Amino acid sequence: PRCEAQINLVPNPSFEELEGNCDSLQCCFNIGSRPLHWYSWMNSPDYFNACIPGLGLDSLVDVPQNGWTFQYAWEGEAYVGGVTYYAGENYREYVGAELLQPLQVGCTYELRFQTAPAYGGNYWLVDGTACNNIGMLFTTGSNAWTEVWPPGPDFAFRNHVQLKAEFPITDTASWTLVEGSFTADSAYAYVVLGNFFPDSITSVLPIGNPDPWTGVSYYVI
Repeated sequence: PRCEAQINLVPNPSFEELEGNCDSLQCCFNIGSRPLHWYSWMNSPDYFNACIPGLGLDSLVDVPQNGWTFQYAWEGEAYVGGVTYYAGENYREYVGAELLQPLQVGCTYELRFQTAPAYGGNYWLVDGTACNNIGMLFTTGSNAWTEVWPPGPDFAFRNHVQLKAEFPITDTASWTLVEGSFTADSAYAYVVLGNFFPDSITSVLPIGNPDPWTGVSYYVI
């Protein structure tokens, strides 16, 4: 009997392939400083890679130590990150990519990603904030910012998502797996990562003993 398994429809799924090269990596998903096939869909997320030569602990986008966190990659040498909660500001950062092929209406897909809250950064964030709603959203149209500056179009809160963390993820030492499944109701062609809910319906917890508590959540994926 014939048996088929779901193939991975996400391009460059662990962000190992660079759009540019290690020597030119900077913050903020600028041109040449992002993983191949991936773009900012809102504001200025970041791309981190251990391949950066000769910068070590001083680098803002190195792995494991960088401006936002101290975290080894789940696999390989790279990950992406973005702001998922900003108290009172409703500020968000998203990363997205076009799927290798659109989803088929009526088919059920398994979804999973690894994530961790930022903690112990050397520049932007020392203490952190945990939040829920970190998720994976599928869309039929693109909101990719091919350049971070000047900014692209806004990406409004969706208040729904195909997969999300129901509770604040607080483990800063290890990666947390978020997984589930859904049946496609449209021919979705794009995948986006982030928190697609406003602050008012996002639950948060401080990490460590922040004084003062900044109320900023940043997650790496």
